[in-house]
Amino acid sequence: AERLFPVEVAAPPAERALLPAEALPAPDEPARPLLSRLRRRGANGGIPRVVHRIWLGDAEMPPELVGYGETWRRYHPEWKFKVWRDRDLRRLVPAGSAARARHPTEVSDLLRFAVLRRHGGLYVDTDVECLRPLDELLEGHTVVAGYEKPGRVGSAVLASVPGHPFFVDAARQAARTVGLG
Repeated sequence: AERLFPVEVAAPPAERALLPAEALPAPDEPARPLLSRLRRRGANGGIPRVVHRIWLGDAEMPPELVGYGETWRRYHPEWKFKVWRDRDLRRLVPAGSAARARHPTEVSDLLRFAVLRRHGGLYVDTDVECLRPLDELLEGHTVVAGYEKPGRVGSAVLASVPGHPFFVDAARQAARTVGLG
């Protein structure tokens, strides 16, 4: 049986609610909230069995974070694994958007949404440890996101089929609004 969870999403703080006109959807685009694009269940699932992680900068990934990656391999031995680096930005993220980012975290947000939009699969932050297989959780869904806390969707673990409208919109909105506040 499908379980439904009530969600309350608070309005953004006033200082984040006002965006410049260029950050808003074009007049011919429907102005729909991102969360309205989520569907509880997909027709046949199909989330690709690939784990995406992002590591930006010249530094080597610390051993602790490499170890977290190994936990994903342990519980998903048949899956593919991809670590996205700075060199991958050019193919997936508009250059102007990446240049406006004020912090590497914003660049990582741009890249995670672009990767899921184009490739689909499971995105996990490098500091997330896997404690059990996720195959059953993903089965039958076209998009999966977890709650960070009540009323707030987290971005540390996300999954999607390629081209899901949620990540098409998320990638577009992130590219438009990065660096604005």
